[in-house]
Amino acid sequence: MKNKKNIIPAVIVIILIVCCFFYYYYKKICILEKERVLKQKIKISNAAREFVIKNILLDENLIINENQTQNDIMAKLPLRYNPVDINNYFKKFITDYENIKLNFSEINNDSIKQALIELFYNEELIFKIRFVRNSRPKIAIILDDWGYNKDNFKYIEEIKYPFAISILPGLIYSKDAASLASKNKKLVMLHLPMEPKRKLPLEKNTIKVNMSDGEIRYTLNKILSEIPYIKGVNNHQGSFATTDKRIMNIIMTILKEKNLFFIDSLTDEKSIAYKSAKENRILTNKRDIFIDNQKKVEYNEIQIDKLKKVAKKKGYAIGIGHDDYITLQVLQKRMPLLESEGYEFVYVTELLF
Repeated sequence: MKNKKNIIPAVIVIILIVCCFFYYYYKKICILEKERVLKQKIKISNAAREFVIKNILLDENLIINENQTQNDIMAKLPLRYNPVDINNYFKKFITDYENIKLNFSEINNDSIKQALIELFYNEELIFKIRFVRNSRPKIAIILDDWGYNKDNFKYIEEIKYPFAISILPGLIYSKDAASLASKNKKLVMLHLPMEPKRKLPLEKNTIKVNMSDGEIRYTLNKILSEIPYIKGVNNHQGSFATTDKRIMNIIMTILKEKNLFFIDSLTDEKSIAYKSAKENRILTNKRDIFIDNQKKVEYNEIQIDKLKKVAKKKGYAIGIGHDDYITLQVLQKRMPLLESEGYEFVYVTELLF
């Protein structure tokens, strides 16, 4: 009887030890599961953001605002998409993940187009993005020939409206221009030197018609590796090279590999650059108006008025100018005025098709 009394406390102690062990084990499992779930939520939300930039926006500048702690984003809806297209993209995205639900809603009328995407993991909202586009006529400005000097760098900082700077490769200030532009939310492009018909002074690294496929590939890859932040390309000169199918196919193949867009500067009416980009399934568009063929304020003003008319007629327009203080002064003055008239300045990445 006495032995039984001694055994009971020992059994109780063992039971308590076992219970403590299972409690600790259960608690550890719960903690590990919470950590796993948290890591998965972060992984999916980060992947969703990366997916949006790479496959829909192409350009982080199209993000209007972002609350990173809540994974809540507002972004521009590029002209190439309707709201339902965004839904279809995300349907494909979520097929790579388990326990993800997609909620989609849209507004689609003459004054506004909007797509709202919400991603839920185990019923918890982990990612939200709203794509919006208004009906205002849109104007994108590309300014060529940056890299020679720093004379007009201040305008990259002072002008708060969107525009692109297209940088010539191999110049003393090419990298500085790219870095300053990126810091100030300006789109960075490569101004690719290409052979003209006329006998003009050529930039180094000019793509020439007599180059072999390998020479073109080497030259373009080298140029692209030297300038940071590049999202797309337009041609510098190139009235001869842009009419050559072999040349353009090689260039477009490389740009497709690097997920870069191409804008045809249309330096020759027989250019096939835009057509070649389309055939190679690269996002593209082409210049509507040259702003500053004459370095005069009055001429710039007239060309900007032409740009307005094009934008009003077809919904958007692309104007190309240069790293020139007259052009930049006119833009600095006219951009707020055009905005007050109902036009919207956008990055050219919003106008790619």
